[in-house]
Amino acid sequence: MRSPRARHLVPGRKTLDDDLLEELETRLLLADVGMPTVRLIIDGMVQRIKRKELDDPQALYKALQEQLVAVLEPATGRSRSTPRASPS
Repeated sequence: MRSPRARHLVPGRKTLDDDLLEELETRLLLADVGMPTVRLIIDGMVQRIKRKELDDPQALYKALQEQLVAVLEPATGRSRSTPRASPS
């Protein structure tokens, strides 16, 4: 079952195409992710599509989630497996 967020990213789409990647790029730029990070993410998605690792919009959405965590996690200074310190 598709999540509500995936529906917003890929409303009614059943295939991966240039329009979907362009929409993704636009949304990342509007989210102020920054052009170097957007290029890294989009280029990674394109390579995975070419290698047939991603074959539908839902797979792209899942890969996007994973890529965003991988890119943004180092900026937070902690990994997902490291619990947050409780406020004192």
